[in-house]
Amino acid sequence: WPIDHDDGSCFYEDSYNFHVYGGKKNFLGHSKIDHHQIYVYSDANRGDFGSNVCLDDYAPSRGSSGWNEIWVENTCVLYHNPSPYKIDNCDTDNLFVPYLVNNKIYVPSGTQAVFTCKVNGSARQLSLEQWQSYGLDIGTAVQIAPDVQTIIEWGRKMLQATT
Repeated sequence: WPIDHDDGSCFYEDSYNFHVYGGKKNFLGHSKIDHHQIYVYSDANRGDFGSNVCLDDYAPSRGSSGWNEIWVENTCVLYHNPSPYKIDNCDTDNLFVPYLVNNKIYVPSGTQAVFTCKVNGSARQLSLEQWQSYGLDIGTAVQIAPDVQTIIEWGRKMLQATT
């Protein structure tokens, strides 16, 4: 995990990092903000402990952890898995998920992005449009993953602009 603030950590802000082969994991704690990050091929590793997504919100629990988690203005490039997030306990009847907005998600050619969440008690894979109908990821766009040279150029531009 490139970013692994868990086991009760809180009040972190992570921004302008270029991550390869790993995503962000939240476990316990609260009030962590991630913005303007680039996650590349987080799903191209072994996939242990949910690490095959750009954002793993692990075991959020109302009243004890998971509140005020923010994941905005990030770029997620997936290699083979069309699901950018793993959000435990996601249920449209009682949404308790990170604040997700204005992200860019790139999926492998020939796939569609899917967002897993319970709807009427059953786990479903939602399209971006369905996911957004619950007020999630407003302003987020899904496109086909670019070539490696384009991704490298994104990283170069971001890192040079923040020095």
